[in-house]
Amino acid sequence: MKAKILIPLLLLCLATSSPALSPEGKEAYGELVAKLNNEIEELAVHADDNQNEILSLRQYLRQIDNALAQQNNRNIIQILSNFGNFVPSAKVQKALDSFRKALENETAANTRAYIAELEGILTKAADTLHHAEKPEDLDKILDSLNRNQFRNDGEEDFDGNDPAVRRLVNEISSARQFVAAWQDYIQASNAGNIEQSIQSLRNLAQQETTLVPRSQILARIAFEQGGDEEFVKLLEEIPTLDDMREGIRKMSKRKTGGSRGFEYGSEQQEIFTTLKRIDTTYRDFLAGMPVRAETFQQSNDPGEATALPAIVKLRADLLRLTLPRMLELPADTLLKENENIDNFMTRATHEAVRRDDIAAAIRIRDMRQYIFRTSSQADKDSEALSGYFSARQQIEAKQWMPAVISLHETLKSGCSFIPAAKVGELLEAIRNGHPEDYKKGMDEFLSTGSTPASRR
Repeated sequence: MKAKILIPLLLLCLATSSPALSPEGKEAYGELVAKLNNEIEELAVHADDNQNEILSLRQYLRQIDNALAQQNNRNIIQILSNFGNFVPSAKVQKALDSFRKALENETAANTRAYIAELEGILTKAADTLHHAEKPEDLDKILDSLNRNQFRNDGEEDFDGNDPAVRRLVNEISSARQFVAAWQDYIQASNAGNIEQSIQSLRNLAQQETTLVPRSQILARIAFEQGGDEEFVKLLEEIPTLDDMREGIRKMSKRKTGGSRGFEYGSEQQEIFTTLKRIDTTYRDFLAGMPVRAETFQQSNDPGEATALPAIVKLRADLLRLTLPRMLELPADTLLKENENIDNFMTRATHEAVRRDDIAAAIRIRDMRQYIFRTSSQADKDSEALSGYFSARQQIEAKQWMPAVISLHETLKSGCSFIPAAKVGELLEAIRNGHPEDYKKGMDEFLSTGSTPASRR
């Protein structure tokens, strides 16, 4: 009878020491306790015969109790399936499934709340930076970023493997470094240490993740250097591409004035050089000459003048004008009013695929990567595009078996814009015209499970 007495006591402790579960979790938890209690009573009727199962159940209950005390839903869910020698009845299993589902729902809700909390901290950090005038103005937000940089102390009640959580934790870490560096900048600036404040700003401009737009960092550098109101005024007088030639002439005339007060600093010289490069490209375009893509490539150089809003606009205007020619697109493929560059490239890619001009789609993809150093296309779409292009070349070269493999790899990718019906037509044509090659290609594809990346 000892087991019959001890086990209900364990259940009583388990029920009274449960953590602050959600209403759904409490209800499912209470049902589980009741079902386990019934199970124990049934086992205790023949305690001698069921001694191993009773001991296993006691151990099972202790594990649940410890996991509940830690308030770690992930551990609780894992333990619920670790029965040992205890074999739960159908009723207990149903209660276990209900409790597990309640914990999963609670974890999902906690994860959403944690994501919102981290996003709020990042928003608050950016706003605090904007208004900070003294180093101590950033102390509280730094403390908040420190406390939320890592929250994995064994009692996490959210899904730490959620992609959004992992991304935001990384952003919190980067934001903490940025805020600390910004605090150094404010300290140096308020102390009158111009050289150190400028160096701090240059270091900030190099960080991959910034809480302040890079253009504003560059503007602060110019401010710390004493600025040049007349130079800024000249830059403001160049709102369009057609205004660049006269603006450059005025800047050049002012630059050669000879007085030290008119000598350009590194930032001003960079702006001046960038404007001349943009103007040269624009004149080449107007003359019908080839346009160099190097004009548009983004740089990580902390002194890159293209981050200034005025320069960004001129580069964007030039890119909108010249991009269709650089990509060798049909004359009627132009940017629509208010259409941004990325959306245009996506639309142009779809149109190229629809007219079966895969070479143009490849050019668009490569240009996007070259100009922006990245691609908004998913990796699978980019690989599928290359695979489909390879397949068309293989068909043209009458390499039927490799073409079958490339086409099936394209289908396997689940590409969002390669027409599956067109791929099917090409495969059907090979199967009808070259059945042996088709079979060899299928056997190779099925046996190796190869991917587009593995074959190029």
